[in-house]
Amino acid sequence: MQHTSHRVKLIVRKDSLSKLDDNIWKMYSRRIQVLMADLTDILSLRNQLLDVDCAILTATSWGGEQAFQVNVEATFQLFNYLPKDCHILYFSTASIIDSSGCLLEEAYRYGTTYLQSKYVALQRMLRYHSHRRITVIFPTLVVGPNSHLANVSSQITPWKGLLRLIDLDASAHFIHAIDAAKVITYLVDFNPKPSFYTWHSSSDPPKKLPAVILGQPYFTADQLIQSMCSSSKKRRFFSIPRIPVLSLLPPLLIARLLSLFGATVDPWVMYCLKKRHFVYPDAVAPENFGLILIQMGVEAFLTFIRVTWMSSTLLQPIHSEEEWKQLCWTEQGWKPSIIGFGASWSQPCVHVREVLETLASVALERGRSLVFGFCEVEEGNSFATAWGITNVPSVVLSRDGELVNVLQGADPPTITRACRDFMEDCHLSLNERLEKLVHRQPIMLFMKGTPDKPLCKFSRRMIEILKGEGVIFGHFNILADYQVREGLKRYANWPTYPQLYVNGELIGGLDIVEELYQAGKLKEELHLPG
Repeated sequence: MQHTSHRVKLIVRKDSLSKLDDNIWKMYSRRIQVLMADLTDILSLRNQLLDVDCAILTATSWGGEQAFQVNVEATFQLFNYLPKDCHILYFSTASIIDSSGCLLEEAYRYGTTYLQSKYVALQRMLRYHSHRRITVIFPTLVVGPNSHLANVSSQITPWKGLLRLIDLDASAHFIHAIDAAKVITYLVDFNPKPSFYTWHSSSDPPKKLPAVILGQPYFTADQLIQSMCSSSKKRRFFSIPRIPVLSLLPPLLIARLLSLFGATVDPWVMYCLKKRHFVYPDAVAPENFGLILIQMGVEAFLTFIRVTWMSSTLLQPIHSEEEWKQLCWTEQGWKPSIIGFGASWSQPCVHVREVLETLASVALERGRSLVFGFCEVEEGNSFATAWGITNVPSVVLSRDGELVNVLQGADPPTITRACRDFMEDCHLSLNERLEKLVHRQPIMLFMKGTPDKPLCKFSRRMIEILKGEGVIFGHFNILADYQVREGLKRYANWPTYPQLYVNGELIGGLDIVEELYQAGKLKEELHLPG
């Protein structure tokens, strides 16, 4: 939504709306229409689909009885209701094709119901819909806040000592969910000429559909193991012979061996053990389209795996200012930090700690270099006092060794929003942060306090004028960030607050806005209809 001007219709299941970020609704409510329906009941939305120019089909069932009903029948019912010239971006999975894009028969023969249903859907698409504007999206291994890689941490940790003794001959690709979204946005906006196709060998000549495989350059299992060894400072003196040896063993024996480690071995797992290399030379990532803001490259991915798999927590225990300095100070300067303060016996503090754990995982996935920590105030009372902490739970944000903001109370949405904004800003220079802030919304007000609670008479009067004119605007509390407060004065060459911006350009302070308002020219200056 930040990088396009499209109007969006979201088809969401009932009761799943709360999962959407609150910021989306505040910033883009005029461009988003929510349609409550299950994919299997798409008939009720038939008339709502008549004006759709581009459809991004991500809904899926991951298995069980509904797999074929949702992934095949409901999907093609939706196809039939979309306009004939609609560009359809259909999400499949790279597991069902080989490196040339040909449908993989083994995916249907050995695969789970999820893979089988995806196979049948693509087969039918090639047979009956190859004339339509369809681009098939094949994600590889997806990394995200609730990714499978993050969730298997507890399963991997007990065996990390044994893993370093195994030499695994296997490889695959990955893509971060944010990078995948960037590529999809590009495909929607520019619809580039296809360079890769998916096809089925059963037809002669084979019918094809344009396709995109989402994936960074492949990584190897050996890289992951070596990365974990480096993290734990454990050397690999020797390794058990590579996994091809397993292909010489009877499947039943392999199943029994892996079951000792708690693994369930089905036909698809056996096939993957034999195949081992899921590599696609035509896999693309944002940089292949000239999009340089890559969220996660191979090195960041290996770091994410190393820290996630080797640690039971991503929060560093901090009890003193000295410990904090040791974590945050490097030869290159201060690392930004997010530190929680609480008590283990307090349930609100436990909730805040869980929020910070999630944020730390997100920061790691995005390659952000921040220190996340937690201080038990009963053990680190002096450290809490140094930051002015009088109530728990609290969260302290610091940059360049200086306090940026203190978040008090167990308010997960507010903490999450503030910390996410802080994390995104930390990798930017001050001027880049200011440039981003003044463009955050078409009309931006930098003030003391918030619109609901202005903390000076000038900000209060500015709010009265804007609200009186019915102006929709974004705001930033300059008292919550010293760097922004001082930096924006130099950036705009304007020494006082509040400051009002339109499309990134400074209109002025209260005096100028008051003058425009009294002259009846304020809406014209803000590019609003009179």
